[in-house]
Amino acid sequence: MCLLWLVSLPVTTISDSHSPPAASWMRRSRSIRKLYADPGYIEALTKRGDAYQLENRLNQAIADYHEALRIQPNFPDALNNLGLALATQGKYDEAVARYNEALRARPDFPDAHNNLGSALTNQGKYSEAISEFKEALRLQPNNQLARENLAAVMELQKKGK
Repeated sequence: MCLLWLVSLPVTTISDSHSPPAASWMRRSRSIRKLYADPGYIEALTKRGDAYQLENRLNQAIADYHEALRIQPNFPDALNNLGLALATQGKYDEAVARYNEALRARPDFPDAHNNLGSALTNQGKYSEAISEFKEALRLQPNNQLARENLAAVMELQKKGK
């Protein structure tokens, strides 16, 4: 509920019928700028993108991540989750680029290391993937998904696939 309210706020709740149109527009414009500057708005866009992604509505998810990144270009969560959506679409080169951007913004981001490892695995770059999974585990030793991914890619490398 709150998420939708935050996102629709600039469009639907700012109204002033007693002011001249220019004054009303300027107030609305200032309110929108303040909202865009609020980190909560960027996080709300990212969370809504996450919800779309869970529903496999990837185009809507990608649009929300792009909007969050337009406002704050180096927001690591949006970069990482955009990478996930792109990887789900099979766009591994683009996903790798987004994960690398997320890691430049936040080098100690275990999920981005794990996701980068998965994308690299799908590209057949097993040695690089192993390094990423190991880094995810160094940062978060109890990360079961990274541990399973590491074991799987090591098995693929051993089989020479």
